[in-house]
Amino acid sequence: MIANIIRTSRQSTVLLHDPEGGDNEWSLGCRAYARICHAIREATNQYSWLRVVKENEKPLRFTFAVGNIPVKFYHGEANEVPDHYCTVTGTEAGQLQLALEIDGIEMKGQLLRLAVVTDVTRDVTNVDLVELMSENGTATGVYEIPFNLTPNNVVQLQSKAVNLPPIALEPLPTKEEIRAAEEQQKRPKRDAN
Repeated sequence: MIANIIRTSRQSTVLLHDPEGGDNEWSLGCRAYARICHAIREATNQYSWLRVVKENEKPLRFTFAVGNIPVKFYHGEANEVPDHYCTVTGTEAGQLQLALEIDGIEMKGQLLRLAVVTDVTRDVTNVDLVELMSENGTATGVYEIPFNLTPNNVVQLQSKAVNLPPIALEPLPTKEEIRAAEEQQKRPKRDAN
């Protein structure tokens, strides 16, 4: 869903690009970034698993969360992550801690980024999920996200069901039964003396 949002938003921005009117690659990139951020914000109203993480440090930074896992996106190749996307912001660190506390997901030094790859015509060719190490920015995994998946192809990750046998309950003893059992335990002690 997010890959489709990114692709659609960027392609609609490319259609508005006007080099003859003074637009350049920088203005295209800024406009595409702003429109993608807006589209993801709007999508949070439709998908309960998607939310925007408020970045307090810098207002132009944009982080969203899939469940409780923070993700950022950038324009470029999966193996060429810009340096400023390799660092963990304070807000992102807090979100990673939340994922650990709520979901039990521990991501030691791992970050997730979406690489928005375009061709010479500026069209999005693919969106790759990049798993990278925060200490050195090395990509440890790259996964191409297919476009146009229907919502019924997406399922929430769930643990396998555990089948347990029914519980066999025995009735609690009555007060009289407890007293009789206590008396029984005292008798052998008296006989031993």
